[in-house]
Amino acid sequence: MVEENKTNIKLNLPEYYHDIKDIEYLSESLNRELDDIKEQRQKIFNNFFMKDMHEVGLSRWEKIFNIKPKKTDSLQFRKNRVISKYQSRPPISIKSLERILNNYFDKPILEIKLVPDEYAFMIEFMADNANLYKEIEQQVIELKPSNMEHIPTPKAMSTIKFKVKASKTDIERNTRLGTTWKLGVTPFAEVIRVEELEI
Repeated sequence: MVEENKTNIKLNLPEYYHDIKDIEYLSESLNRELDDIKEQRQKIFNNFFMKDMHEVGLSRWEKIFNIKPKKTDSLQFRKNRVISKYQSRPPISIKSLERILNNYFDKPILEIKLVPDEYAFMIEFMADNANLYKEIEQQVIELKPSNMEHIPTPKAMSTIKFKVKASKTDIERNTRLGTTWKLGVTPFAEVIRVEELEI
């Protein structure tokens, strides 16, 4: 069975060539070459689109923007950085800065808040690694409006779960006056029932 999208040059040949071994070997060789050409053409095509580009196209854009990637940077992180740099054309407003910085995330989680009555803003986001935080800080320094101050506001989120247990104890007192209670012999009280409560 022929794989989908794979080249099969024998389909274009007359049937009487199909059983000749030399033609079969030649066809297999040509199929591999044509598939390789198709793959390379697709890679070149993908490099026209920043979200689909691979290593070669990405390296070209990094040279254009004078970006030196670290060995620890993932391919997706490098793409996000290039897209962010590409969109960083003036004039930059607070909304466009927010949109540019959100390119570093799979979904928009970064939020910019203006400080009332001051030329300042705060950026709230959660970064799980220091490289991302530094990268965003650098972008803010390069892009922020010159008359505004950026107030760093790291955001952390954690969840604490509480499980509370309580118990209810019914006790009967034995120390009533006028009863047979004897000091030092009969206990002050006796536990009748203990009930566990879960809150």
